Amino acid sequence: MMRTRTVAVLALALAPSVLACKSKPKSKPAEPQAGTGAAAGTAQPPTPVGPTVEEAKAFIADVDRGLREVWTVRDTADWERATNITPETEGRAAVTAEAATAYLTKKIGEAKKFAGVIDKLDADSQRQFLLLRIAGQTAPADEAKAKALAEVTTAMDSTYGKSTVCAQPSKCQTLGQLSDTLAKSRKPAELLAAWQGWHDTTGRAVRPLYEQFVPLANEGVGANGFANVGELWLSAYDMKPAAVVAMADTLWGQVEPLYKDLHCYTRRRLSKFYGEQVAPAAGPLPAHLLGNMWAQDWSNVYDLLEPNKGQASPDVSAAETRKT
Repeated sequence: MMRTRTVAVLALALAPSVLACKSKPKSKPAEPQAGTGAAAGTAQPPTPVGPTVEEAKAFIADVDRGLREVWTVRDTADWERATNITPETEGRAAVTAEAATAYLTKKIGEAKKFAGVIDKLDADSQRQFLLLRIAGQTAPADEAKAKALAEVTTAMDSTYGKSTVCAQPSKCQTLGQLSDTLAKSRKPAELLAAWQGWHDTTGRAVRPLYEQFVPLANEGVGANGFANVGELWLSAYDMKPAAVVAMADTLWGQVEPLYKDLHCYTRRRLSKFYGEQVAPAAGPLPAHLLGNMWAQDWSNVYDLLEPNKGQASPDVSAAETRKT
């Protein structure tokens, strides 16, 4: 009993000390010293995050110089290939084209880090960043695909440039010679042989290369934010791609009536000269009769289409001026 009372007394005596240890107040934070930012009200601004305007301008100036260099090397090699198509010149053209595309692809990727400061740049620098993004074909990330894209592009150009049509093994004609035939001949069979021979020979040779090119090219521009190469091309007109298409549709709607009248007139004149067996009075115009390998320029058959032979073309300038 005495022992129990003694333990109780000791416990009561120690209790305040134990409680004091458990509930020891936290020490007060140190008061700011005079002259510090917090006390003086001069808080320092946060450290800038990301590139600066000056860094963006230096970057785009460096890219401008770099592109001029790689494009000059590429275009020189391609000129040598175009004027002297050999395996060696084709190889050089493909290598330099691959290097130029790789450089452009890399710099377009690096330019993305400046997105936050582009709107703070001067107008010329802002436009340089825009033009960089649409400067041309970019390469797929996969190195093998990038190499394949350069090689197939060069192969298409070379196939087109060195293609010939051989009516006989000893009688082959180049594009220039065939074009002369289309411009000057008025013999339907000769015209058809020149037109069809070129398209069958060259078109069939280029087609499998083009089928390889399309997915590689689309993959290359995909990393740059474009759905396909067509969208990249349509982005070069200071308008959104959809707006370019809409404007083209509007303009076509305005010229379509004149276009149809010109085709109707041309069809009638060709049919009169060649006969309906060669130039039917209805349906599409026979492309081989229009004096051009792609039927895009009809000036070589003006003698067949001239509305008033021997008379000068009317001057419509005065009438058009009065309208305005």
